[in-house]
This record gives sequence, structure tokens and C-alpha cells, in this order.
Amino acid sequence: MATRAAKIRGGKVEIRKEHNKIQKKYPFLKVPVNFPETVERTPIDRSEQYDVETFKKIKEDGNASVNPPVSETFMGDGDNLTYGDHTRICPLYQNKGCFTPSKGIKNYKICVCAIHTVEVDLQKIKFGWSEALADKEYFFKVPRTLQEAEAAGWRRTDSPPGTLDDLRLYCAPGRLVCALYCPNSFIGGLQIALPVDEFESLAVKPEKNFVKWRAPALDGEPAKDYWTATQYYVFKDSLKVGAGPHRENGATLQDGGVWVTGPSKELITIPLSEKELNEHSPFKKQNCIPNMGIHYYYNMTSEMKCEDILPWFALVSNGELVGTGIQVFGKLPPSEPRDWFERPPARAAQITIPFAPPCLHEWAASYGVVSMHVYYVEAPWRIRCSPGDSAKPAPILDRLLMNGQRYVSQVMDELKNLFSG
Repeated sequence: MATRAAKIRGGKVEIRKEHNKIQKKYPFLKVPVNFPETVERTPIDRSEQYDVETFKKIKEDGNASVNPPVSETFMGDGDNLTYGDHTRICPLYQNKGCFTPSKGIKNYKICVCAIHTVEVDLQKIKFGWSEALADKEYFFKVPRTLQEAEAAGWRRTDSPPGTLDDLRLYCAPGRLVCALYCPNSFIGGLQIALPVDEFESLAVKPEKNFVKWRAPALDGEPAKDYWTATQYYVFKDSLKVGAGPHRENGATLQDGGVWVTGPSKELITIPLSEKELNEHSPFKKQNCIPNMGIHYYYNMTSEMKCEDILPWFALVSNGELVGTGIQVFGKLPPSEPRDWFERPPARAAQITIPFAPPCLHEWAASYGVVSMHVYYVEAPWRIRCSPGDSAKPAPILDRLLMNGQRYVSQVMDELKNLFSG
């Protein structure tokens, strides 16, 4: 797959010889100092340009149907990197998202931003980034069959209390992400884990929404305690009668829904269609974010207590469930060698969940947020938002903020090697 990215560009850019190699590999590295003279967007299959006046109008119109960039790479001098609304689009310029080359264009900084996602498609489960890095190493496979799991080095281990009977747990190194397999060896669920000794949860006691799991020592990893949350792709009654998903059927979701633990510790269903979500579930429509989808949160109202917010949410596009996610208040340091989780800024909660109680935004700012998205479609970076998809659209540049969560370390490493080596 060719590497694509939306580009923000102003005026003319003269690329020096030192850029040629990285320009060829990452063609989205084309942002000049004098942003924004023009704005060019290349979502997937088209290119649209706006002059300054048109762009200003778009900025002022919160209902404008304009998809923000999938990812951006910016070049410019240190002063101009924060010109205009630049920092609102990619808020990582201060430190870790940028570096100053030691050769070539020494007075410039180079910044990379992208969105962290988890994808589950018909062939694989991936953990990774937006379209700009769709063919890079940051999309990590999670095997769909037990045999593939064993071949990939995933190891079987004891399940936490309460896991559905007959499902076998296999974990990747680090045990932050594990897959559950049905008796027929096909994937039947996904377990997400937060290390007890690393996860800081001052707002809500973890045991309210998580199950504590003592993972035994295995293959050089010591015994360790985790807080776990699990989603199932097979209904418990299907397991009892020997039915359930089969690889031959193609889709990961074959049993009518996704099941997660509800507020009363019972399993609740996330339906597979938006119609069912609206008519037969307690999940409430919030806003659509490009590259993510329309967010639905469980019984979300402006009057609810933040301690009662269910961590799981649904993601919809074109009338169908395309993914789910988990979001909790707290802080978790990056893990090695893979950092599976997102840590969105507090402002993201207001953009995504317009009908949330005030405490949600306050807690996000005070306690932090840890989240992960799980997708069941082949290319979540192609998800777009149309008029009417959002319950209460945020201003357009606030939405652009959502596409600047984190920089991509592999691209940063290659840029550093090229310009600083």
C-alpha cells in the first residue's frame, strides 16, 4: 500500500538535496514556514485547495463538512511552528513530536503527528496509526487463530476470574493485550490489561470497572498483577451449544454483537447496527471524529456522575458498528517495546462527547485519560464524517486537534537518522 497523508501547505517550498530521500519515502513532508497561505487536503482519493479567505470561513463554520488531515508532518523555524492555529492542529511541537536537524537545514524543526488506533479487520487485528503509516511497523498483528498465535510467540496463560468458559487466553509479550480463542481455535474475544503497579487511578477505583488478574510467571516474564477488561465476539449461549464464529465465515463479528461488562457486572450487548444502537440499546450518540467514527457512550447525559461512566464505547460509520473503544480516567506510563495505549488531551473529551457532564472534562484535565480503539474494519483511517453524523459538532479546528495526538516514533527515528546522523 502506498503511503498517503493529508498535507497542510502554504506558499512554495524549496526542498534541498538533503530532503530527497525522506521526501520520496514520506511525501507528506512538505510544510513551509509561512503557514497558512493555502491549505491542501488529500484524504484518500482527491485533493482540494482553499485560499486564506475560504479557510477562514471554514474555521468559523462549525458545521462545515470538511475532513481534517489524517496525519501531518511540519517543517518550519521554531518561531513559526506555532503560527496561527498551527499548534491546535498538532499540539506536540514543544518537545517529543519535533527535533532540530544537525545537518542540512539547521534552522528548521521537523514534527510528525499521527493518530493511534487499534484495528480488527477480516484478516487480522492491528494496532497502529493513521493512513500515513498504514504500511509501517506500528500496525501489530493479533492472530485470528490459535495456531497463528502460537506461531507468533503468543503464550497460553490462565484467564482472569469470570472469563467465559471454554475460551483459551493467549497473550503477547508484556500481557497488555491478549486474545481469547474458541474451542474451534478462532478468535472469540480480546482482553486489555493495565499493570496494577503502573496505572494511577485517583478518580475511580479500578475494581469498579476492571477485574484483577494475577498473571503467572511465564517465559521469562515474572508473575504480575493487572487490571483487565474483556470484550467478547461470541455469545455465551453459543459457546454452550458448540456454535460461534468460524474462520470460514470471514468476519470477526459473526454472533450478532460485541459483549462487554456493564455497570452491574453483567454482560451487555453492543449491537452491530446504528439503528439497533439507537432503538434497542442504552448507548447515546455523541460526535463523529474522522478516522474514528461516530461515538456512542453508555447512558451518557450531562447530569450523570463521572464515577458511573462505563469505560466501553461504540464506534459507528455508514450505519454499522466499525469498532469499539475503552476509555478510563488515569495515567499510565508508556510501555516497552510497544506502547499500546492512547493518552488524549483533556480537550478531546469535549470534542468527542458534547453531552458529557462537566466533571468529565474536569477529571480528564486533572487525572488524565488512557484509551484504546478497537476496529472491525479493514481501513479505519478511511472513516469519514458527513453532515448529521455528529450530535453537536465541535468547531472544525478543534476537530483537527484529534488528528494530532501523538508523533510516530519510527518516522521520527528515520528523520533523525537522515538529518542528524
